[in-house]
Amino acid sequence: MAKEIGLQQGLKADGDQLESARGYDKKLQDLGHSLVASLYMLIRNVKLYDPENAIFHRPLDQCKQTINTIVAMDGKLDLQAAGSSFYLNNMLLRMDSKSLENVRFLHKELEEKDVGGFLLDQSVSLSELRNFIFIFSKENDEQAGEQGVSAKKLVSLKLRRFKKIQEILENQETQDVDKRLDRKRYALLAYARTVLFMHKFMQGQRGQGPAIPIARAGRLIQDLVDVVHGHRANFLGVMSINHQSGDRSFHAVNVTLLSIVFAQEAGLPKERLRELGMVTLFHDIGCADVPEDIMAKREGLSEEEQQRMAMLRLYSIQRLLRMRDLSRRMLHVVVAAFDHKTEYGRAYKDLKGNVGMVEKLSELTVYSRILAITDCYDELVSLGYSPEIALTLMNSELKHRFDPNMLKRFLFMMKGLASRLLNEHGEKVSVF
Repeated sequence: MAKEIGLQQGLKADGDQLESARGYDKKLQDLGHSLVASLYMLIRNVKLYDPENAIFHRPLDQCKQTINTIVAMDGKLDLQAAGSSFYLNNMLLRMDSKSLENVRFLHKELEEKDVGGFLLDQSVSLSELRNFIFIFSKENDEQAGEQGVSAKKLVSLKLRRFKKIQEILENQETQDVDKRLDRKRYALLAYARTVLFMHKFMQGQRGQGPAIPIARAGRLIQDLVDVVHGHRANFLGVMSINHQSGDRSFHAVNVTLLSIVFAQEAGLPKERLRELGMVTLFHDIGCADVPEDIMAKREGLSEEEQQRMAMLRLYSIQRLLRMRDLSRRMLHVVVAAFDHKTEYGRAYKDLKGNVGMVEKLSELTVYSRILAITDCYDELVSLGYSPEIALTLMNSELKHRFDPNMLKRFLFMMKGLASRLLNEHGEKVSVF
């Protein structure tokens, strides 16, 4: 308990410390903005001047430095035009209102030449950048292929066709002026990428592969937060893909998605949603210290196996602290990894045995209270309970584990899955 209090005090004292994941994301966002701004200036000016003109020397050099920095930092550069936005290495570039006209101009020019973006995994040269902007010059009337145009071939840069990218990313049912991103399909892609990341991360934790820095999850979580905004149904749908898999990566990502959707509905700002995403994604990494056959077994555990499972919280905290990252975000993860299994209160039952009032016993952080609900729900569903029965259990005999107000909000949010639940006697009751 003393450690718990100390950690919570540390959260307040360290509130202004920049977390490494956020810094990594911000740097990539800044580089992405610089790249888009450079491309806008180069493509606009090549309409007026020859690419060999001295006016391009400095802008091309700046663009080269930006591109090579991204490649060195992330191992590749994959720029895609999608709807009214750009994606850099699968991360949405959040453009401000001042940049919208520049983005529209770029999209128009790219579409005219059927260029949907480009990909490279090595440094680019000034001469190749000149060949790239030549595609948009007044001297060129040829449509670009994967290697540019016949007069100016590309080597490192691999062009993506604009139409092909639109087939993947656009919403085919609502092809409006902005060609909006198909969020439902992208939700599935974001989910799959995050599950794959967690699978590899946990392999690294078990010594079965290279260790992956926790900060790399920042971009994936940012993507989830951006796409989930106003489209919660897309994510609630993909969560049913593999509930009963023995791979805990699915559980971690399911809980993260559900927590982000829930917290957004509760009105938490985006910055706190990103923090919450880190909390929920890594709250359970102690399962790397429990044999996989025990994690997959789940029921019928021996006494020794039950003891190992009971140590899961401690294992998670030990692994998180060994990462030696005492940023505010990591402290949130540590606190929630411990707190989310702490019962919120004491239940009082009426004469019929139904849980009535819950007396508050613990002071828990908002992230811990959210995680307690979403983790329990996904655990129940992964054990084979239907969503309706899982919610019924949470609203009856498990009710004392949760903040009553948050539980009520959660039940309301899940109303689309089950608006009426069964009580312990099998009778239909309204919970809203």
